[in-house]
Amino acid sequence: AGDEPGLAALRQAAAPRMGDGALAEAFRALTADPLRGLADLPRLQQELQLFRTLPTRLEALRTSASVTR
Repeated sequence: AGDEPGLAALRQAAAPRMGDGALAEAFRALTADPLRGLADLPRLQQELQLFRTLPTRLEALRTSASVTR
C-alpha cells in the first residue's frame, strides 16, 4: 500500500511470467497504479469482483487439499 516503486518493480519482474488469463488479470488489477478518478471505475469494478470471488476460491482449495504438517 503506497509503495509505487515496489509495485512497479513487481509488475516488471512478474507480469511477463503471468501470461494471459484470470490470474494475469487479477495480478494487473492488484498491482496497477492507484485509482484516481471516474475513469478508473471499470477497474474498481474488476477489483471488487475479484475480491467477491476470492473467498469461494479459497474455500474450494481448503476443502480439496489434504493438510500435511
